[in-house]
Amino acid sequence: MQKYKLGKHEVRVCGKAVETDAGIELVHSGSFIEFYGEIGKVSMKISGNADESDFAAYVGVFLNEGDTPETVWKIQDGLHHYEICWTSEKKNTVVKVMKLTEMQYGAVQIHSVDTDGNIKPTEPKERKLLFIGDSITAGYGVNGEQSDTVFTTKTEDVTKAYPYLTAKEVSADPWYVCWSGGGIISRWIPPETELPLTDILMPERMMQVILEMMRAEKKSLVPDIWHLSGEFQKYIRIHQFYYSMA
Repeated sequence: MQKYKLGKHEVRVCGKAVETDAGIELVHSGSFIEFYGEIGKVSMKISGNADESDFAAYVGVFLNEGDTPETVWKIQDGLHHYEICWTSEKKNTVVKVMKLTEMQYGAVQIHSVDTDGNIKPTEPKERKLLFIGDSITAGYGVNGEQSDTVFTTKTEDVTKAYPYLTAKEVSADPWYVCWSGGGIISRWIPPETELPLTDILMPERMMQVILEMMRAEKKSLVPDIWHLSGEFQKYIRIHQFYYSMA
């Protein structure tokens, strides 16, 4: 068995993920790592920080570009060993490990991959689509059995929401900035509340993440045409200044 301490040279990383000394942390919904190789046995060491069992992060494991995960892991608090496949027969296999739940519901730190073969990163899609939204974008509650099912992260799955399905139809890599209850002029408030909740609104959160993605991808997320007005122009000027100083 070979042990790979994860970095962007060993696997493809898509979405809002961070390379750390410990490996790769999947941050936002839909962020994933992907690799392929002639392999039969594959497992991972992953750590989480779930404070409550009902709000732990969930991860889906997809094999050979399948539409649905072969298995779904509830990421426990602390460092644990997770098995993807375990067979003596080696064959060319594509492995994708994706975070299904939102940023605020627990971390997913992938430390290493153990395998009986050599792995390489897959090639990125030609197109990238960035989806900005709230709980609908994140797939909040899509696995709930009834409309009034009490929310837990077990009921959330970004791959069953419209952005993931849209990206799949046009063969694009989806990126997400989604936060349940996020808004333009107010975050979510109870119906009886009259005053808006204005701390950390979506325009601020959105542009912060977009700039981080642009820096990480070396401008590859910059579109051919920008149509911006008002406050958004300020953020783009900051971005252009950043690159002028690089």
